[in-house]
Amino acid sequence: AAYDPHDRVLMFQTKRKQGLNEKWSCKFTGPYTVLKRLGPVNYLITRGKHFKPCVVHVDKLKPFLCDEESESDHAECPNQECGST
Repeated sequence: AAYDPHDRVLMFQTKRKQGLNEKWSCKFTGPYTVLKRLGPVNYLITRGKHFKPCVVHVDKLKPFLCDEESESDHAECPNQECGST
């Protein structure tokens, strides 16, 4: 998948919280905003203005899909964040 600057994405969470069953833990965090593409497979993403940007491989990202109504209210879609693909 290819992402353009300003696209919103979710990032696969590699660290798991100890003591929590993997089945119930969130597998993706976000939404993040793509700042730019750094090569064929790496992207620079950030969570917002006050967060440090990070470089992520494309296989750790998936599109953040949310209805327009929730976005206008600045609310996150929890089904996307903790869903399993």
